[in-house]
Amino acid sequence: MNYIIRIFIVLLLLQHSSLLAKNKIEVNFAATYNGASLVLPKEAKTPNEINSLEITKVRFYISQVQLFKEGKCVFKDPSPGHLIDLSDSGKSKISLISKKKIDYDAIQFMIGIDSATTYKGIEKGDLDPSNEMYWSWQSGYINFKLEGYSPFCIKERPKNEFHYHIGGYHFY
Repeated sequence: MNYIIRIFIVLLLLQHSSLLAKNKIEVNFAATYNGASLVLPKEAKTPNEINSLEITKVRFYISQVQLFKEGKCVFKDPSPGHLIDLSDSGKSKISLISKKKIDYDAIQFMIGIDSATTYKGIEKGDLDPSNEMYWSWQSGYINFKLEGYSPFCIKERPKNEFHYHIGGYHFY
């Protein structure tokens, strides 16, 4: 009897997940530099080909994703945030799952994590501090991270490294 109940529960879960999969929308994120696709790590040349830089990491959060049809919101993503990592093709897209089919013509989202979510404290999944996108309870999440090398970064960092980490949530 116990064995039959377990099989039934598994079948219900499989049916439920297969129904959800039919209403899955994938949003892919890609970066360009000077009109060319940016595949990391990438040496990116400026238009005059003299000043080069190497971009090794581009990571950012996407939150408050909404889909619209003719100006009316038809879907709000319940996730507090999605981590996009352009150096990992598996993490350069988000999946939106709906219980029903969604007809939409526009998407809206915020880059970064809002103050209310940050104020809640440490979260799990994409918002877990182990993803190296969190400073501290006082400063919150790193909303956007860009790292690499440039010949102009001589004194600031060893080996010509640069790190741009943008975040915070307090109003001053």
